[in-house]
Amino acid sequence: MERYHKTPNTLAVLSYDATWILLQAVEEAGIDDLEVIPGNFHFDDQHKAVKLAPMLHLVDGELEDIQAVDAKF
Repeated sequence: MERYHKTPNTLAVLSYDATWILLQAVEEAGIDDLEVIPGNFHFDDQHKAVKLAPMLHLVDGELEDIQAVDAKF
């Protein structure tokens, strides 16, 4: 609350708790790679999620090319 100067709503609190529980389970299980619907990802040594993200190249509003680039979240 201090950081953002407002009280989080119920959805924000539940999302935070669910994410924390999932990350704890992943860490305790020693999982390095996760298979999820949008594509696999893993955690680096700083516990940041690393995955490929689609980079779309549009020319005159038309899709020219799609490339996968490394993304860190």
